[in-house]
Amino acid sequence: MHIKNIEMKDGIMKITPGETPIKVELKPSKAALLPVTNRGTEFLPPSQHQGAQKEFGAFSAADSGFEYYQRYLENLDKEQRSLFQPGV
Repeated sequence: MHIKNIEMKDGIMKITPGETPIKVELKPSKAALLPVTNRGTEFLPPSQHQGAQKEFGAFSAADSGFEYYQRYLENLDKEQRSLFQPGV
């Protein structure tokens, strides 16, 4: 396989192939969550979320964590603003 040029603009990748054809295969991630030990206590990867059984891969766990902290910070920001703006 030969790639003549790869260009990235505004988050979009443009690939200019060379003379030979390109075959692209997308495969699921094989990254797995592992137990973590903190101060002698082992924490296993989550097996449920909000009471529902759920299988977590590394990327889905990262997405869930990102969404959680994003909501957390947005709510914290609203609380802080209300301290300085009575009636909000």
